[in-house]
Amino acid sequence: MKRMILVTVYLASILAAAALTVYSDELSAPIVATTFKADRGTMGIPRWKGYMDQANPNHFWMSYANAGSTLGNINYTTDGGLTWSSDVIQVDFYGYLDFHTSLYGRNGELFFTWPGRDYVCFRKFNAPAHSEADRDPVHEFSYTSNLFRSNIMVQDNGRIWVFTRSSDNAAENVKYNYSDDDGETWTNGIAYSTNYDQIRIGSMPYVNGQPALVVLYLGNSRGYEYYLWNGTSFERKADASIYAGNVQMDRAFTHNVIAGQYMHLIFGYNNDLHHCWKAYNNGTGSWNHEIIESSPNTDGMDWYPISTVRGNDLYIFYCVWQTADENSSQVYYRKWSQGSQSWTAAELVSTGLAGQRNLQPNTCPTVPMSSDYIPVYWQSGLTTTYDINYCRINLGPSVPDTVAPAAIMDLRTD
Repeated sequence: MKRMILVTVYLASILAAAALTVYSDELSAPIVATTFKADRGTMGIPRWKGYMDQANPNHFWMSYANAGSTLGNINYTTDGGLTWSSDVIQVDFYGYLDFHTSLYGRNGELFFTWPGRDYVCFRKFNAPAHSEADRDPVHEFSYTSNLFRSNIMVQDNGRIWVFTRSSDNAAENVKYNYSDDDGETWTNGIAYSTNYDQIRIGSMPYVNGQPALVVLYLGNSRGYEYYLWNGTSFERKADASIYAGNVQMDRAFTHNVIAGQYMHLIFGYNNDLHHCWKAYNNGTGSWNHEIIESSPNTDGMDWYPISTVRGNDLYIFYCVWQTADENSSQVYYRKWSQGSQSWTAAELVSTGLAGQRNLQPNTCPTVPMSSDYIPVYWQSGLTTTYDINYCRINLGPSVPDTVAPAAIMDLRTD
């Protein structure tokens, strides 16, 4: 009997230790997925340019601006980034896609908005979104001009949202447009009357099941605010003020939501990378604030943060200048765990590319739990033709259970 108890305790301790094992993520070496000719063409402030098929994570698309009528704007992979398409696929009428393009996806379809030659445009690519034959006609928002900027997001129910902003009319410079028929018809209205002309917008993924709009007031003490759709209009909740501080003209930010409830904003201001977060809590309560990282050589816009969410983890990618020379910029990542509410240490992504001016990282808004990797891509190069480097964070095994197993009572020793 005594021997059985000792063996039981020993096995239970081994199983408990295995259940508490921490597995680390591993970075792949960067590869060149494609080249392009528009400096800062992957700019993600605060726009996502990548999309991962939620049903098949090996399918990933990257979009970017380019500088030629015969050049492409989209590349895709069907094997998680080991190989990439090479055919020319254009989003705009004539190539030359503007770097303010914004991409979202659903069920293997792609949805783009961007400033065209005359108006803000929208276009859908039907699955499999592998050629120009898969694209629908362009829709132009007639109330806009090519000076307007836009962001796009798509709800699980298929409703497409396009937000536009302009400095021409401060009373109605943030408008919404939504379509329930894949862009055939649109409903629009004023999202929020900011009464301020120097604003930037970002569409935060869904909070409490509803779209949220983030507005940055440049050169104003209002800083960052958000407004939530209540079914008929965008409402300013009690916790609408995310960061009440004047960030001057620094407009590099990203935002995301974990589990539909935990809101996160990361932005660069001066030499610091800031993080604000809170649980939605029906629009009440205070925002938490911290400085994630400081760098004497990285200033404001140079941080270029972008984020993605997988389960209860938030991944951010950002740039850090190693010296006062922009060519020294390198791409790093950190991971936030909602459970521990803490960040991992910074880890270099752009390995082997020192001195190559690594800028403008981008990724997709969300990564499904079925994916075993997190994607990121960015610009590097010192001439007039730039590489788009791609890297994946290969995820370690998930911890199945952190509760020690019960003692084994039926172990026989005879």
